[in-house]
Amino acid sequence: SCFVGCLVPFRTTTFLISPKMAEAYKGKWKLTDSTNFDEYMKKLGVGFITRKAGNTVKPVVTIIIDGDNWDMTSVSTFKTIPCKFTLNQEFDETTPDGRHVKTTFRLEDGKLIQEQKGEVDSTMVREIKGDKMIVTCTIPGWDGVCTRTYTKIG
Repeated sequence: SCFVGCLVPFRTTTFLISPKMAEAYKGKWKLTDSTNFDEYMKKLGVGFITRKAGNTVKPVVTIIIDGDNWDMTSVSTFKTIPCKFTLNQEFDETTPDGRHVKTTFRLEDGKLIQEQKGEVDSTMVREIKGDKMIVTCTIPGWDGVCTRTYTKIG
């Protein structure tokens, strides 16, 4: 399950992805800041108890990359959430809060973009800035934005 979301129009253009672009994501990242996550989860339809738990955990995300195959595992005191995917290939995902979605990841302009299609669509855009991975989460029709900042720890 790969929990983190936003809606960006899909382009049919093919982009050449440099290995260096993907390499920046490798490693361990600890959540150090989170803004508007409760509102984001509310808009997704996540229940009160799960939202409260989600707001208290500070997960560590480990990203391993082998070509187009990625392994992004989030570990917290609440649960371990493995997510294995191949870039540009849609797959069925059950999110940590139990939603069933169709998910696609792609790299574009240095950003790792995750689109989730389901009862409520969501897009998460991950971008590396120095030793930070900034995750911007949006939902179509919602004026808000959720931002989660992870700091590289290894």
